[in-house]
Amino acid sequence: MAAKVETAEAGAAAAEEAGRAAAEAAADAAAAVTAKAAKAVKAAEKARSKAEKASTVARAERDAAVAAAATAKGDSKASRAAATAAQSLLRNESARAMDEIQAARDAISAESARGTAAEARARAAERAIPGQVAALAKRKVAAAATKADDKVRRARASAAAVRGEIEREVGAELEQAQAQIDAARSKTSEAEAARDTAQSRLQALAAEKDEAVGRARDALRDRDAARAAVERLTSQRRDQRDAVDKSTAEVKRLENMLVDREATAAAVGDEEGVAAHERTRVEARAVEAQAWVKQAHSAQTRAKAAAQTLETKIESARAAAKVRGEDKQVKWAEAVAAAQRERRGSKAAQG
Repeated sequence: MAAKVETAEAGAAAAEEAGRAAAEAAADAAAAVTAKAAKAVKAAEKARSKAEKASTVARAERDAAVAAAATAKGDSKASRAAATAAQSLLRNESARAMDEIQAARDAISAESARGTAAEARARAAERAIPGQVAALAKRKVAAAATKADDKVRRARASAAAVRGEIEREVGAELEQAQAQIDAARSKTSEAEAARDTAQSRLQALAAEKDEAVGRARDALRDRDAARAAVERLTSQRRDQRDAVDKSTAEVKRLENMLVDREATAAAVGDEEGVAAHERTRVEARAVEAQAWVKQAHSAQTRAKAAAQTLETKIESARAAAKVRGEDKQVKWAEAVAAAQRERRGSKAAQG
């Protein structure tokens, strides 16, 4: 139907264009007639001007003849005849000029009437254009409708001929598409299951990674604590060694003092005339020096034992730090492996 309307509109446009062309042709014809009438009017005006000039000449000749007749009243009949002939010629020329002027006026009126008639025909043609356009449009619409009906009948016949083939092809394509849809759904289900498995594995790997990172942090803290303990025990060992050195020096000093006092006591015992109380005082000092020596030996022994204990603790702390370092390396390797597994699982889930 839309095609018919478009065809009708196209026909109407063509008819309107044809009417417009006819109107323009009529207007051109009227303009040509008017131009021709104008040329005729110009020719008539030229003839009238020529007649007026001839009339002026005739009047001048008449005046001359009258003057000559007035001057020569007594002229012969020839002069009168000439005057009469001149008057007759003047009358004839005037009549001919008037006839030519009237003919020119009649020609102008005729040309004007023809121009008016041409304009009337042009107006009538313009008034008749819509009806002609409508009739032409109706004819074109009817022709287009007939042609469209023929096309529709041919299309229906062709459609009926190929409908079965199309339905068969469409059915086959639908079956193939349904099979593809079923396969895609199956693959989608498998992909969703794989994705869920990958998500679960990813969560497990993330938990393992967090646990490995926590173990690595604990190992780092233990290593730092072991290093601090080793440094503390090393400082204590230095202090203990200083104490042992001091106690050893004190023992040597006291031993030297004891030797001196024993020598003094022996010297005092050998000397004659020394009072007994002086010997007793020296012996008491020697006994006191022996006690100091024993105390110094005991302190030295305790210092050495403490130093040995510190050495044992230091070795134990170093061994523990080494074990923690190895454990840290193992845990760090586990954390790295868990992170790599997590990345692989994430890539597999995304894929």
